[in-house]
Amino acid sequence: MNIALFLISILLVFISCDLSTNGIEWIGRKFKLSESVVGGILAAIGTALPETFIPIIAIFFIGGGRGYF
Repeated sequence: MNIALFLISILLVFISCDLSTNGIEWIGRKFKLSESVVGGILAAIGTALPETFIPIIAIFFIGGGRGYF
């Protein structure tokens, strides 16, 4: 069961990565941006967002029980 869940999780991660990459490319095409801009700015922002939102969520939603807010 654990191996099947692991393999399904890996498959979902690969599919979501493919969809997000295609989405970033289509956003660049819609706004008529060069490939350098799409790769250098949009992809960088897209990959940095999870690392940015995890502390924000932890501070504002989880930290309240410990007297921070």
